[in-house]
Amino acid sequence: MGKEWFFLKNGLEVGPLDSQSLIDLAKKGRIETETPVKLGLDGRWYKAKDVDGLFKTEQTPPPETPRQEQFDDTETVSRSSVLDGPLVCPHCWQHFSHESLLYIAKHPELRGDPVLGDDAQQRFLPSRFTPKGHALDARGMESEDIACPRCHLEIPDTVIKLDSLYFSIVGAPSSGKSFFMTSMISRVRKILSKFFEYSFIDADPEFNFVINNHEQLLFANTNPDSFVTLIKTEQHGSLFSNQITLDRVITDLPKPIVYKIEPLPTHSSYQSSFKDLTKNIIFYDNAGEHFLPGQDSVTNPATKHLAQSDGLIFIFDPSIDADMRRRCVSDDPQLKDTSKIVNQSVLLSEMIARIRKNAGLKHGDRYAHPLIILVSKCDMWESLLCDKIRELTPWLFDKEKMQYYFDYETVANVSYHLRDIMLDIKPDIVSAAESFSDKVFFLPATALGKSAIMKDPAGPKSGAEHGISLKKTSNTTAAKSDRAYGIKPKEISPVWCETPFLLMLALGGYIPAASMLRTNPLEIEKFEFSKGYVKMIVPGCHDMLRLPSVYFGSTLYHPKLGKWFKVPDNREKQGADSQELDKTFWDK
Repeated sequence: MGKEWFFLKNGLEVGPLDSQSLIDLAKKGRIETETPVKLGLDGRWYKAKDVDGLFKTEQTPPPETPRQEQFDDTETVSRSSVLDGPLVCPHCWQHFSHESLLYIAKHPELRGDPVLGDDAQQRFLPSRFTPKGHALDARGMESEDIACPRCHLEIPDTVIKLDSLYFSIVGAPSSGKSFFMTSMISRVRKILSKFFEYSFIDADPEFNFVINNHEQLLFANTNPDSFVTLIKTEQHGSLFSNQITLDRVITDLPKPIVYKIEPLPTHSSYQSSFKDLTKNIIFYDNAGEHFLPGQDSVTNPATKHLAQSDGLIFIFDPSIDADMRRRCVSDDPQLKDTSKIVNQSVLLSEMIARIRKNAGLKHGDRYAHPLIILVSKCDMWESLLCDKIRELTPWLFDKEKMQYYFDYETVANVSYHLRDIMLDIKPDIVSAAESFSDKVFFLPATALGKSAIMKDPAGPKSGAEHGISLKKTSNTTAAKSDRAYGIKPKEISPVWCETPFLLMLALGGYIPAASMLRTNPLEIEKFEFSKGYVKMIVPGCHDMLRLPSVYFGSTLYHPKLGKWFKVPDNREKQGADSQELDKTFWDK
């Protein structure tokens, strides 16, 4: 909540005022005890006498009986204001209004919540505030922490103040989602600050407890020669989910991972667009078992965030696919584990089906947001790529404008080449993805940069034994069998883990994108557009090439011809944020 007050005088709303100005007006008699006042533009109206400390002479001790509204689980769900409003709970994904926000009691004796259990602090709808805008609980203690009116779980303050972008990471059990996400976050923190003039920080470190420990274990380990692995993301357990009683049903909700992104003072749009560019970034990293068919239920609605997502990353793990394994050139022990073969096409289809159901998409409706098929562990199979992926960066620098840009053309080329590989080896993945979304990209990445090593059964069994203490309780362990894979921190060198997130930021207009101007690319003369695709014959080839709209207008490299060609484009000219750069500026 903000600290700006408003009051009604003769039917007119007056404000905003800071707390001291409000007190001064009360002293002068311009604000009386019955004058309606509210905190913030979206706040509720209260009588001025209920603002604690505003009329010091009339101030009374807190009553013994709580003045706040008390709720049970049926009342919170039936409140009409809960079901409508601009806010979205990152836990249960319920829409609600500012007026419905609950506060969390501070006094230690105010315990017991019908949704969260007897040990939880009470949630209440406040009726009294301090002049600074803090709610007062039934015992008169200031309460700053806020909670969802439906699930009663705590919500970071930034989720109320800022718009949020949601991103979901999907993959099979043991596909390396946690390793990938840890590497992605570590890289994004540095790259957004260094190249794109954004800060990327924890909105609330409490929400990011596990990922922060993972990041410390892999990238800030005091014993870089030790073997490390990450605890598996489990379906249940206090580290990864919250168990509550929702609609009288015991329900597990996954814990969101919440960051805040905002432009630095040196950003070119800091003054003009600071508010528009400052967002919450909310990630979900579910256990792979959540995405198996039949696992979505009333008691375990863990993947309903998929329908809220502004972008999806589907991790396709080559080490657990029989067809891809045969193309891998690596001594990684994961390739020898015959128990880990998984049909990932089924998982992708299940993900698509859940999104269609929960988002209300009709047959034939297209998903409006990016879907990135991330083919992971590329250290096993990078020889299949014509691109030297370790030498490529998804950004470029314009010396004349003194600005970094996301290199859309490089990313589109890598996606085009990897799509061709997947069409040859896993065409069902390509067809399922592209029949669902118009914005499908295929990107490689490796979270570690090299082959994993297998844990010594006689060696350490948890991150805590490597100096990282997971102080929270959980029913999880670092590894449930002797087949745990890990690495020495000093050997970690992630490749392209940051690219999926940077791409989604670029597509949303949050970071500038550009393309290099190629000299004399081949012009396509024979082509036709059809339902979001272009069919064409590249000069020098006899086969038809069919590409979706994400490649329209791009200049792509044909590995067999060794030449660049320009993909036809029937869209309107791209906006000012996307521009072509003169290739010769590198030499200026």
